[in-house]
Amino acid sequence: MRVPSVEGRRRSLGWRAWLIGGVILFVILLLSLRGLARVYTDYLWFKDVGYAHTWRSLLSAKIVPALIFSVIFFVLMLVNLIVADRVAPRYRSASGPEDEIVDRYRGYVAPYAGRVRVGVSLFFALVMGSGVSGQWQNWILFSNSTSFGIKDPQFHKDISFYVFRLPFLQFAAGWVFAALLVVLIVSAIWHYLNGGIRLQSPFQRVTPQVKVHLSVLLALMSLTKTYQYYLAQFALTGSHRGFVDGATYTDVHAQLPALRLLMLISVAAAGLFIVNI
Repeated sequence: MRVPSVEGRRRSLGWRAWLIGGVILFVILLLSLRGLARVYTDYLWFKDVGYAHTWRSLLSAKIVPALIFSVIFFVLMLVNLIVADRVAPRYRSASGPEDEIVDRYRGYVAPYAGRVRVGVSLFFALVMGSGVSGQWQNWILFSNSTSFGIKDPQFHKDISFYVFRLPFLQFAAGWVFAALLVVLIVSAIWHYLNGGIRLQSPFQRVTPQVKVHLSVLLALMSLTKTYQYYLAQFALTGSHRGFVDGATYTDVHAQLPALRLLMLISVAAAGLFIVNI
């Protein structure tokens, strides 16, 4: 009985990967036909009433931020996956079933590591960027901000900041935190497949290089959380806690100090993650 060679199995795996990718792409295109039909119908309606320029502006407001955030996430994920491959241990003593998984991964997937990195980064970039288009109204306000010439009495910021810029900045900060969380999880899985993390090892379970990489990501998440708390204090001006809208006595004297304390705690947490290196 003839046993297939390693090269033959790699080629077979490559063909299967391309076949699966083609099927997934076909399904995505098939599901997108309905959306494309809706977009084209809207265009015909706007064109018929003489507002084709408005339709193009709305479409641009939905596509541009989604494209920008998708590209940012793609670069972020790809860079971290490259770093994960660069710091992977070249040799590690076999000690259990986990090492068999790593050996199989290196034997079948490692030759196509570059394509796999790009494919994974592109997939998650599309997922993370798809939800950004729903923020098109906040994006229009943010990109067309103008001064009101009136400042609020609490933070002494122009009122236009709360109307035009704050909603999108809060969304962007939350998106960055979620993006870093996804990158952290995927990077940890990548390190596990590369042998940098061992859950059942009696010796070193996490290599120093992996600890540095994940600690930096956790520190960035803590700093992003600091910025979220920073923006949250300005959101108090639109609080609905009391009988009237705006920052009430409780917001100013209880909620605001608590947010500032959380800012200090998150900065300290980022420092601890860096020290952990």
